[in-house]
Amino acid sequence: MVSVVVVALMALGARFFSLRLRDRDTSSTHDRAIPDSSAALLASPPSPDDSLTEDQYRAFGFPTTDHNWGLNEMSVAGMKISELTAKNAGQLPMFRSSKSGRIFAKIVDPESLGLHQPETLPVQTRFDRLAATYTALCYIVGGYAKTAQNHAGYDESAVEVTGALLRVLKAMQEQGQQILATTPKDDVNYSSRAAGYEKMGDSISLFTLAAVGGLAEPGPRPMSVPTLRRLLQHCNESVPDIMAPLTARQRLGTMMMLRHGTFSPDPEIQKGFTLLREKVKFSVSISTP
Repeated sequence: MVSVVVVALMALGARFFSLRLRDRDTSSTHDRAIPDSSAALLASPPSPDDSLTEDQYRAFGFPTTDHNWGLNEMSVAGMKISELTAKNAGQLPMFRSSKSGRIFAKIVDPESLGLHQPETLPVQTRFDRLAATYTALCYIVGGYAKTAQNHAGYDESAVEVTGALLRVLKAMQEQGQQILATTPKDDVNYSSRAAGYEKMGDSISLFTLAAVGGLAEPGPRPMSVPTLRRLLQHCNESVPDIMAPLTARQRLGTMMMLRHGTFSPDPEIQKGFTLLREKVKFSVSISTP
């Protein structure tokens, strides 16, 4: 699973996202309807489920689930998950839990992640929102990665927040590329933006390697085959596009893992891994001049 050390490095690396970040959008979205996707994440949870009820999370300071979450709610959730991880990691909101599934659904909802921002907003504004979400997600992923090491029931939850962070990183790359491409090279801000974009790529490459490595590294307590399949699905959806804009240096670790990693013999995982390797190879080939 994703290394806690890697996530900690990424959280520290957030300060280097220097594509002229301005004040972030902290507007709430209380007036919007709850998307259907939240309800879709409720079902029979993995066992055991020691997560709290929504009322208990509310008392602990988590945002409520009666509205769509914006950046404020995601920032609070990141802080509260860090606190709860230190206090009792086995009580984090759990994927598909009848008690806490709605809270977890908000954490990974595309609306909460800032993935559905209007195209009419300036690209810098959209990037700033994603960068702030990234910071919150680093703490969230770190909490779940640490928890999953000792609580088998949280493997699925850790995989889902990993998928959420991969989607945010992919979107950040797209917005960052637009910002850099539209900045004239003689602009006074170009050098700092280019340096920020490179450092962003360094952090993204670390997490991509960790996510793909999670498929290959059994660890002291291997994930179940269905959970590995889900992680592979997340990787197939995001990793090829993430790899394309990275430099050869930044791609190296993940490319080596894809070529030489030892993966589950499960036929579906082998098929999905072959697809991932081919998609990455194609994505990189068309992006390299």
